[in-house]
Amino acid sequence: MVYCDHCVTNVHSFLSDSGSVCCNQCGKVLQDCLFSEEATFVKNSAGQSQLAGHYVRTIESEFSSSRQRTIDRVFQEIKYLSYGLGVHDDNMTSQAVAFYR
Repeated sequence: MVYCDHCVTNVHSFLSDSGSVCCNQCGKVLQDCLFSEEATFVKNSAGQSQLAGHYVRTIESEFSSSRQRTIDRVFQEIKYLSYGLGVHDDNMTSQAVAFYR
């Protein structure tokens, strides 16, 4: 529940398709939740350009795809090494990759 100054009461809100939080009774926009994928720059008082807003981290951006390919390659190499030594335990391979990571 959020406060709507147009209805002068606490009301339920909903998230519109444009990314705004709106009042459920009158439809007034209570909060803008706008996200952009490209960087936006503004000029500060010294005339220098700086990044406007903040970067939003996602779960997917924790590791890059090249890092994931390296981890996959390490998993295969450790598995081949363990099979070559006569140890056929996939649990040990996953533990070794976790230690490598």
